[in-house]
Amino acid sequence: MKLLNVAGFFALVPTLVPALEPITTSLAFCGAAVMWQLFSPASWLKCRFLECCNMKDTLDIPALQMVLEQKVFGQHLATQVILKALSANSRDKQPRKPLVMSFHGWTGTGKSFVSKIIARNLYQSHEARRSFVHQFDAVLHFPHAEHIKQYKEQLQNWIRGNVSVCPRSLFIFSEMDQMPHGLIDSIMPYLSHREAINGVYYGKAIFLFLNKLIQKNLVDYFIPFLPLEYKHVKECIQEELRYQGHQEDEDLIIKIALAMSDYPNDDRIYSSKGCKTVASKDQLQTWIRGNVSACARSVFIFDEMDKLHPGLIDAIKPFLDYYEQIDGVSYRRAIFIFLSNAGGDLINKAALDFWRSGKDRKQIQLKDLEPLLSVAVFNNKNSGLWHSSLIDRNLIDYFVPFLPLEYKHLKMCIRAEIESGGKKINEAIVDEVANEMTFFPKDEKIYSDKGCKLVQQKLLYYWERL
Repeated sequence: MKLLNVAGFFALVPTLVPALEPITTSLAFCGAAVMWQLFSPASWLKCRFLECCNMKDTLDIPALQMVLEQKVFGQHLATQVILKALSANSRDKQPRKPLVMSFHGWTGTGKSFVSKIIARNLYQSHEARRSFVHQFDAVLHFPHAEHIKQYKEQLQNWIRGNVSVCPRSLFIFSEMDQMPHGLIDSIMPYLSHREAINGVYYGKAIFLFLNKLIQKNLVDYFIPFLPLEYKHVKECIQEELRYQGHQEDEDLIIKIALAMSDYPNDDRIYSSKGCKTVASKDQLQTWIRGNVSACARSVFIFDEMDKLHPGLIDAIKPFLDYYEQIDGVSYRRAIFIFLSNAGGDLINKAALDFWRSGKDRKQIQLKDLEPLLSVAVFNNKNSGLWHSSLIDRNLIDYFVPFLPLEYKHLKMCIRAEIESGGKKINEAIVDEVANEMTFFPKDEKIYSDKGCKLVQQKLLYYWERL
């Protein structure tokens, strides 16, 4: 229909031309050509300015190879296999099945990074990537194993619908080891050697799986990502500094790289987090350096240390060490405080042992807990201080234990909260709120398992009675 309309327009042009000036005529021709290009489903003009499915396989293998060689460090094997796979796939005009690659290796070795490079090479514009590159995170998109039947249906419909719109769709599945068992099997028909399924051809689609193995020989390439050595981490740091517009400071690069080379414990050859925390470490160091330069008596408080990436905090080791100054900045008047739940079980056990032996909690001394606490935190894999050089090099001056709160302490918190709200203390309400709290151990019920954290919320119910 569009073709007939355009043909009709050009048939009328000879009768229109005499009435138009040459410039107007030229503009009319140009306008018609532009409109024709914009309405054409895969025209070069539409693909230049608007979203367009990559139907012509414009995968630039030499450009991809250059980016991989410049940006991906220590992964010669992975880059070789990926380039081979994509080259073969782009040359095949009618593949018998989609290209399926499964990336494997430690965190931070470049699996997600390489998948992004592939996506950017396949679709240069952000808008096109948003339409034709589909990222699935198992933890985010499929969090509940009991909903697997619903997930299977949604996943099949999503893939079918998107491949129908764009045969050259790219699907990336990350955190595969967290995916509900059996879910990925629901897309097996789309990965097999078939001409089409219900009229939809999947041969030009690309599927990337990060981490987990797939059965039934449907994965074309299992691609290993090797652990990164000290020299590769240095290359990552240099690249990050260039990206952020900083000068390359060799001393800084060495300090960060040494802090990140932590596996195995004795040899410290590889980085257990790859390059994943490079940007964070550089940003953390820059932030601390800048603030101490402005105020020598700066105070830094690191909360939720249990959720901090192990190894990240080692980036600040030089600032806590016994140096007069570093690059003209003295850190000796700064104060660093780390807040963590790690070691809490050990502290609670020590307090309970004192209580059961009939001793007053005030008899507990720092020497009873500090040595045990430093070892427990150092060996706790859920702690941001796990195997940290800050502990190993004795750079933390005090490990300060906070004992669990008893019923009487809880009542003190309630009274203080009432007074801070400008109300008079009502002991009956204090008892009611305290009795609503939960305590441990289960039989003795000595300590509040949430401390004073819920006091404010519990008091809201009684506020009008105060």
